Amino acid sequence: MPNFNVSWGGLFLRPALQSELLPEVKGLGGRPQTFDYMQYRSGPRQVGARNATGGGVAAVVQAASLALNERALTVALSRWLRQNHSKISDTLFEKRHDVFVVQVNYTTAKSMGNTVYMGGTTHLLGTVPTHDDIKEILTDTLLYGPQSFATPLNRSHSPQRAFLIGQRQKSVGEMLEIWRNQSPAPR
Repeated sequence: MPNFNVSWGGLFLRPALQSELLPEVKGLGGRPQTFDYMQYRSGPRQVGARNATGGGVAAVVQAASLALNERALTVALSRWLRQNHSKISDTLFEKRHDVFVVQVNYTTAKSMGNTVYMGGTTHLLGTVPTHDDIKEILTDTLLYGPQSFATPLNRSHSPQRAFLIGQRQKSVGEMLEIWRNQSPAPR
């Protein structure tokens, strides 16, 4: 999954946690999965060494290409946050809110064993005063309701969406005001 932890100019974005969207679900239990099927008998030493070296190089190249591809979405989200910083900050200031919710639409596809991430659109869904009020924006209809994605011609692409929670960094004056309001009155 791409890294959606982005910050710019006092605004911070992070993916919404599963616990913030849904009630906790208990697993079915059972024994842990074993990986016995991955153990094969060794063959001739030279062939095994050459295969191991080739496989190691291929794994490094594959991991590097996947990391670069994931980073492209992070850079696009960072650019969006930079371009919309003043709009988001003004909205938060006008409504006296601290938290905002963003939806990122992107597409994944499989290419030679790698997952390819293709950028899409990013939308500001709304603002709320605190983290506890996120359910006002992330409703069940939004999360599980009908979705309208353009269907690709070859159906090899899979549309995805991520919900991100952002907040603004409070200034020192705001922190002092909150502290004064929360501290007990002097006797």
